[in-house]
Amino acid sequence: MAKYSYVRFIVTLLIANVLSTVCVINAQQLDHRKSAPQTVTLLSQIKHNDFAKANFNFGLGVRGDSQTPPTRNYYDLRYGGVSLDGDNDWIEVPISGGSRSQIKDLGELGWADVYDIPILFATPMPHSGGMSMSYDSGKLVKVSPEHVLVKAIPGHMYLLHAKDNRTDLYV
Repeated sequence: MAKYSYVRFIVTLLIANVLSTVCVINAQQLDHRKSAPQTVTLLSQIKHNDFAKANFNFGLGVRGDSQTPPTRNYYDLRYGGVSLDGDNDWIEVPISGGSRSQIKDLGELGWADVYDIPILFATPMPHSGGMSMSYDSGKLVKVSPEHVLVKAIPGHMYLLHAKDNRTDLYV
């Protein structure tokens, strides 16, 4: 069996209600520990040269290679699309197309360990489309804009506020 580089995301949509062709969001208060986690496998875009299998659209609930419904390359999260010193294990949110999305590493957690979900605000203005990185002694110390890129670490849980002109989801 070939070795594949992948990241498994355990997600439950906490806020979402899609009606017909118009995306309408209604807040819902759910006890996520009573919901069965859903998983999706994302392959590293750089290692597998496959953009569609590296991203996920939470509004539609599908990976980028979905034909029904089609994602039309709109995604909320992408894995392995950035390489820093040969390390492709990074998770990023879109930084163009009106995106105001933010992602945060909550650390090593199990599904039942999450009692209070922290607030992660979307940026007040859309991202500019560019990303800059600062290094000190060859080590990455800062990414700008903040909360658009996190290291993918097995066993860690991530909080995502996916927001753009079509979507406003907290996952």
